Amino acid sequence: MAVTTADLILEDGTGLTTPTTYITLANANEYHRIRGSEVWNEASDDDKVVALIRATQYVDERWAFQSVIYNRNKATDTPIGPQVLQFPRGTLYDRNGIDVKQTVPIEIKDATCEYALEVLGDGTALKDLSSTPDQTEPKSITYLREKVGSLESETRYDSGRGLRIRKSFPVADRIILRSGFTTGSEGSVIR
Repeated sequence: MAVTTADLILEDGTGLTTPTTYITLANANEYHRIRGSEVWNEASDDDKVVALIRATQYVDERWAFQSVIYNRNKATDTPIGPQVLQFPRGTLYDRNGIDVKQTVPIEIKDATCEYALEVLGDGTALKDLSSTPDQTEPKSITYLREKVGSLESETRYDSGRGLRIRKSFPVADRIILRSGFTTGSEGSVIR
């Protein structure tokens, strides 16, 4: 069964139990329109929905955020059940000291849009974003010896410390990091 726009359920800042995204398709379309993203503008709505859902999941899996999830009804201040996404948070201030608790901050929405664009890739096929470290890149070289006479070569990699590099998405990552919402931790990432 194909994913459609009906599968895009917005987290409205109340700590819902069934949301799939931090931003509406219309708002994501506007975000990318004003930035001139041809790949986004040419993609089908169904592909955009998949991209937003995957991007939201990636934000939640990759980053560790300050505070705890909100999980309460704003109007009655009563628990509403298990909150699925990482936002809203119970107590949270942006880097300028503005109270953004019980909301999905604009920085999270913007980063979701940027990660969604990464899911679309070059527009030919949807990509998965993985929050696990990228093992396709070789580990750091700790020793390199080459010998010209009789062509001898020796390379040693840093495998003792388990160095793992997570794939970087510079624009989206920078939005998250500059927001001030992270705990400074994102798993075993070494930068």
